[in-house]
Amino acid sequence: MTDIDIVQVCGLILWGIFYGSYLAKVMLERKKGITVSRMCVGEKEISARVIEVFLLFFTYGTAAVQLLSVFVYHKWERLLAGNESMDAAAGMHFAGAFNLAGMVLAVAGIVFFVSAMKEMKENWRAGIDENQNTCMVTGGIYKISRNPAFVGFDLFYAGYGILFSNGLMLLFAVLAIFTLHMQIKEEEKYMEKRYGRAYRAYKEKVRRYL
Repeated sequence: MTDIDIVQVCGLILWGIFYGSYLAKVMLERKKGITVSRMCVGEKEISARVIEVFLLFFTYGTAAVQLLSVFVYHKWERLLAGNESMDAAAGMHFAGAFNLAGMVLAVAGIVFFVSAMKEMKENWRAGIDENQNTCMVTGGIYKISRNPAFVGFDLFYAGYGILFSNGLMLLFAVLAIFTLHMQIKEEEKYMEKRYGRAYRAYKEKVRRYL
């Protein structure tokens, strides 16, 4: 593909905002002397460490495949044009609907992700580390989801999967979402152990996802 179309431009912008916001958060906290990434750091059970290793691989891998997919994706217009039972106008209409749906989901993912980082402030961490002195956060977006950052990942993956669909990206996205779910369960065990009754009460009021 030689020409960059508007969907690809939007995809690159969304990709940059999503992952750039995380990088900006890491850099901001680093200036305060806080290391955000706690993946595979400290004493952990083998199961927790294995999950974090897979999570690192699939999240970074998915980000790379997403970026590559922007340049090699199969446009919905082209795919639907090959459907003999659908006329050109209908094909363009459905293609536009798919692209819009993908962008809406991707933007929603960014909103959830950025809102979660903003609400967590200095308590934001990636991974479990029992030696970190953090507080339980239940305000803002955490009033509607116990894991809004993970919801953000899931929505962004789904949106990108619609916009730039291909087998490799879908495979990475599904495996990343599954690993994120396993990470959530590990973090829930840690939160209940650390915050006890307060976290159990929070779990009763707020859903894991939405």
